[in-house]
Amino acid sequence: MNNNDKMDKKSFDEFVVQFKEHYNERPKETMDELNIIINKMDNCFNSKTVGLSNNITTIGTLAFGSCTNLESLYISDKVINIENNALVSSNKLVLTVSEDNPQYKMIGNTLITKDGTKIIYICQGENLKEYSIPEGVTEIGNIFSTCSNLEKIIIPESLKTISYPTFTYLKKLNNIEVNESNQNFSSDGKALYNKDETTLIRYYAQDESYKIKSTVTILGKYCFAQNKYIKNITLPEGLNTIENQAFSSTNISNIKIGKNVSSLGGLSLYDIGSSTNVTIDPENLNYKIENNILYNYEKTILIDALKNNETIVIPDGVEEIGS
Repeated sequence: MNNNDKMDKKSFDEFVVQFKEHYNERPKETMDELNIIINKMDNCFNSKTVGLSNNITTIGTLAFGSCTNLESLYISDKVINIENNALVSSNKLVLTVSEDNPQYKMIGNTLITKDGTKIIYICQGENLKEYSIPEGVTEIGNIFSTCSNLEKIIIPESLKTISYPTFTYLKKLNNIEVNESNQNFSSDGKALYNKDETTLIRYYAQDESYKIKSTVTILGKYCFAQNKYIKNITLPEGLNTIENQAFSSTNISNIKIGKNVSSLGGLSLYDIGSSTNVTIDPENLNYKIENNILYNYEKTILIDALKNNETIVIPDGVEEIGS
């Protein structure tokens, strides 16, 4: 989830006005029920402490996603499932976990599974400039959502899986250090790769230019996304796959799709800069660009409009939009 997915108090108040105007002709009983729901949501914005009922076993996705003022939450021994992004907007949150909880525990400011293999949430992450993922953790997801000032992340030997978009919105991040004994990831001081350097996972440096390693065949999801520093990239000749949103919200000057690229994610060129020039090697027999529109080579699939054209004329022969 990105920051645009959050609803702040002002947006919520505007929503309530429009909602009531739209539904003001509904029966009184229906409006009474809707008002109860609205009042509960409104209270969430202002609540600093929440007590969970003893019969709650699951905290669902975005359960506290709009509770930006929440400061304290107690997780009882009955809670055995906390879904992804359940606490994402609670920047001030301090968690307390029952010692008898069979699934979760706290290590410092980190909520983690009892076996220590998966991080669920990092409390008060905006205060962190450096974060060392605890040894024993094998997978991480969108755990840095509150860590807006994070500059450095240290990856332990144990880490095996990084889900997307883990690093995308860390605008101050400029260093990812990987334990030399880690068998899954490597870093060259500017970008994070898989161990054999065939996949670029994340470019995190703040340089304007970067030459991707010649061994890379895959640009991973969000690998450059939201990086406003990078302007010039050199793609390797052996590149064959560009995954979704690899370049989204960037200001890269030129993107040349090489002759060997055979797989473009449906959103691989989504939300690129308006001044970005995208070209395709004439020897590429999988894709072509005409009038700033990306097609498969046979022009039976319209994959993406690369510019915000006011009018797009879909040519004869196109059978599918998207890929």
